[in-house]
Amino acid sequence: PPKTPSLMDNTSKMSLCDIFPDDPSCTAGPPDDTPVDDTPTKDPITDGDEGEGDVEDGDGEEPVDEFGEEGEGDAEAEGKMDGDKDGWADRQATLRETSEYAWKDPTGAQIAYFVTALSTSLDIAIAMFKHHEDGEFKAGEIKKGDTNFWELGHVLGHYASLIIMGGAACTQLLTIFGIAPEINYLVWTMGVGTVLYIIENISTILTVLAYDKAHTYLAKTTSTSTELTNAATVSKGALKDFIKHQAKHAVIELALWGNKDDWYLSQFLATTPEGRSKMLDKLEDTMHHVEEEFGVEHSEGHGHGEHKEGEEHDHEGEEKMAEDEEAEEGAEAGEEEADEDAEDDQ
Repeated sequence: PPKTPSLMDNTSKMSLCDIFPDDPSCTAGPPDDTPVDDTPTKDPITDGDEGEGDVEDGDGEEPVDEFGEEGEGDAEAEGKMDGDKDGWADRQATLRETSEYAWKDPTGAQIAYFVTALSTSLDIAIAMFKHHEDGEFKAGEIKKGDTNFWELGHVLGHYASLIIMGGAACTQLLTIFGIAPEINYLVWTMGVGTVLYIIENISTILTVLAYDKAHTYLAKTTSTSTELTNAATVSKGALKDFIKHQAKHAVIELALWGNKDDWYLSQFLATTPEGRSKMLDKLEDTMHHVEEEFGVEHSEGHGHGEHKEGEEHDHEGEEKMAEDEEAEEGAEAGEEEADEDAEDDQ
């Protein structure tokens, strides 16, 4: 029986393109029946006859080594490796410097300074006005009429610390919000770093004098019972105050010293452009003094060499200009003579 044509059968009389003539697959041209040459080609380099030696390139010329002459390739490779090492070292140095700046925390340093100043002033205020007994330092006057070094050292050191550290806490709080950074810088550098440092040392000396005086009375055989009692109280109290005072100072100074660099950076960033310029000028003057002290001979020799080299360049330039002028004058004279000869011929 005859075969029934199918819509999907390309061999039948009715094809898919007859039904859908606009289909993209039906718009393509007839298939290319050109036979394909599957014969493998022979590579003259890899498939050449054995024993023929090096293959010639072009008109019988030998192929040129891409590295040039013998030894140049190795030299270039070594130079490249050295360059890579230098570049790696430079990148590491730059990365190290960038990391140092990236780890800076100026805001955290300001907060640390504020907390340190506030806690110190509050501790002193509580010790002076709350945890304080009347007549606590009365025994410092061991004998009637003696100077009470114990009380004097305690009051001087505590009042100075309360006033200066309290003021530093206030100015530091303002600087965190960008107010009066110049005043805060002076309070910390001059007030805390200089004035309070001197007063605290004086207070410590007075405490040590009180301790020494108490031991003097304890060593006397003629001291009365009252004097011995007062001397024993001063000896214990002065030693306790000295140890406690030094321990607190160690903690405070460690907190300030650990944030010192970041704090200086914060003050520089918070200052006005004029203030930054002054700080940079001061730093430049300091570096200039250091160079004058340690590098005078090097600087003078370097300057002298530069001056001499500049003179040589100037002299060569003058000679070249003179030669150019002479050449121009000769050319002009030749042109004039040629013009005169032409006029004579006419």
